[in-house]
Amino acid sequence: MAYHSAMRLVTSIAINAAPLFVWQILTDPLATSACMPGLVTWETLEPQRRFRLVVAWAEQNGSGGLRIPAVIEWTELLPPVQMGICTRLFLGSSTLDINGTARLQAITAGQTRLEISSEIDTPNPVMAQMVNQAAVRILQPFLRCLRGRAEQLAMGG
Repeated sequence: MAYHSAMRLVTSIAINAAPLFVWQILTDPLATSACMPGLVTWETLEPQRRFRLVVAWAEQNGSGGLRIPAVIEWTELLPPVQMGICTRLFLGSSTLDINGTARLQAITAGQTRLEISSEIDTPNPVMAQMVNQAAVRILQPFLRCLRGRAEQLAMGG
């Protein structure tokens, strides 16, 4: 009997910057890569569209760890409102596809809500648990970093 678990993860953050500033940071590969926790390498495959990266995933006790290669593709760019994000993780001889969307919504004249939602189809319960833990560990600091960069840009810095 095959196991497949579809997971939907949604996380959002309020940013004190207009959508245009948030979009500028979100689509800047240097800013985005600087905000990626555990990033080892980032390579542009196709400018403003496809990227190859390697992320270090360490064990919680600090020993060992994995290097996880991935390819990220930005699709359906609708500035400054929405982008599709397709991520393929390479886990040994297996791959895991994560399809997501980043949405920007103006809350007030100088404030934006950035929401990232992802759909993940995991092949087994262990993988489902790993992906859920990884998403929390990566997305929260990633979004806080993007917020800081967008707010700094909005203030003219």
